[in-house]
Amino acid sequence: MSDERGRCKAVSSQVGVTKSGDSEITNTILDRLQALHNEIVSMKTESKVENKNIIDSIAKMETNMNSGLKKLENDFLNLKRNYSAMKELTNKLSKEIDSIKLHNFDQKNFLRSNNIRIANVHFNENEDLFSIIKIISDTVHYEIDKNQLDFYYRLPSRNNKPRPILLRFLRQTDKTNFLKSCRINRSLLKTDIFSVTSSNIPVLPVYVSESMTKESYELFTKGKHLLKAGLIKFLWYRNGILRARKLVGSPAVVIRRASDFNCFYISAPFPEDDSTNATSGDQDSDAASVDSVIIGGDFNARVGSLNSLENEMFESSSLFANRCSQDPEINSRGVHLVNVMEDYGFVLCNGRTHSDTPANYTYFSKNGCSTLDLIWVSIGSIHIIHDLLIENICFISDHCCCTIKLNINDSKFDKTSFGQTNKENYINVVNRSNDNFLQFYSFLNNSNNIYFNSDNIEELYNNFYETV
Repeated sequence: MSDERGRCKAVSSQVGVTKSGDSEITNTILDRLQALHNEIVSMKTESKVENKNIIDSIAKMETNMNSGLKKLENDFLNLKRNYSAMKELTNKLSKEIDSIKLHNFDQKNFLRSNNIRIANVHFNENEDLFSIIKIISDTVHYEIDKNQLDFYYRLPSRNNKPRPILLRFLRQTDKTNFLKSCRINRSLLKTDIFSVTSSNIPVLPVYVSESMTKESYELFTKGKHLLKAGLIKFLWYRNGILRARKLVGSPAVVIRRASDFNCFYISAPFPEDDSTNATSGDQDSDAASVDSVIIGGDFNARVGSLNSLENEMFESSSLFANRCSQDPEINSRGVHLVNVMEDYGFVLCNGRTHSDTPANYTYFSKNGCSTLDLIWVSIGSIHIIHDLLIENICFISDHCCCTIKLNINDSKFDKTSFGQTNKENYINVVNRSNDNFLQFYSFLNNSNNIYFNSDNIEELYNNFYETV
């Protein structure tokens, strides 16, 4: 009995120990869980604070970026305005500079208008220049004395020829009369009229002419090339002014810069013919006989408002002197095109007619609009141009149709003058109804002959041509 009681006490003691140990473990776990919970709560709080700081920073950065973008937009607009203002100022200054250059050109020529240049008079160490001038005046039967002259001296020589003599008359009438006498009796003016000539020195003509400035002489030389090519009939320099005339009875043109010769240039395409071997000079001569030349097409060049010209060129015509365009852009190809066409005496019709002022867009794409299809006319055909219309007649093309109206008598319009030898091959009218365009578009789309897998432009063109 006593043994059983002892065993019961021992078991009871072990159970008590077990319960006490579990409680300690549980408390430890709970303490650790509580510590972990507190740490998570702390981290969550810190994370919220950090997230708030990040959000605030992002909001601040967004505000700064928006402010910066706004400032950039304002700066860009200001730069754009300043660019437009500078561009306008540059154009204005260019015109003023051009005007100043012309004024200086006129002034220099005016100051030389009473100057006379005498060439081919041999130099002598002990010569008396006035005696030489007197011999020349006596030969041409003109009475001269020193009181008529402001100065006279020898110019430096730039080659092996004798140094020219320069003299200046005080009055223009005296200079004019002296020159007139020299022109009338030019056959008498030779170097043998001077007693100082030697048998070893060949007899040469003595040239008496108005003295030109360097700029005028360069223009005069250019004019002589046109004279030789048959583009002009007359070229003369009188009282400091250079003039040229294309035909007998046509108005004289004052030449003050190289571009003033443009009205005498006419260029025309010549049909290829193996039987003819025309030189450029021959073509220039043939081109001079062409009255009206019209060139049109897709030049792939943006010319803006270039090619504005003088009002006098367009008097009694339907065209305006100043051009304007909806497409203000100018690229390098456009500048080169305008320079070439102006050099050959052509003016641009786009932006210069009643129906096309300002110049309408001729090309439309997803990237934008531009004026690429241009109509150029020669100076001689300005007065037959009535109007230019830009029409969108077909939805399958990115380009518009340029329709030019002429003031011309059909009975006098020779269709064979465009290089056509067979009138049957010359198409008078193209029926451009919308139905025909749709049919044509369908034929091309369904054709087995056409292909685009080539980088050779000539090959693509020939394929398209044969397909059509």
